[in-house]
Amino acid sequence: MILGNLIAITQTSMKRMLAYSSIGQTGYVIIGIIVGDSNGGYASMITYMLFYISMNLGTFSCIVLSGLHTRTDKFSF
Repeated sequence: MILGNLIAITQTSMKRMLAYSSIGQTGYVIIGIIVGDSNGGYASMITYMLFYISMNLGTFSCIVLSGLHTRTDKFSF
C-alpha cells in the first residue's frame, strides 16, 4: 500500500498517478479479504470497492476531459 502511493507521488502524468494510486489502494481490498468473516469483512470490502470504483471513474473522467481541453495530462508543482 505504501509503495504504490509513494510511487504515485513522483508521477507527473495524472493518469499514471491514478494508476499507481490504484495499486496502493488494492491493499485495502486485500485487508478485507484477509479479515473476511461474517461480522462485516466482506461487506466492508464490497462497500469500499463500490465507492472507490465510482470515485475513480469520476476522477478519470475529469482527467480525460481536462486532457482534451488542455491537450496534455501532465502537471507540475
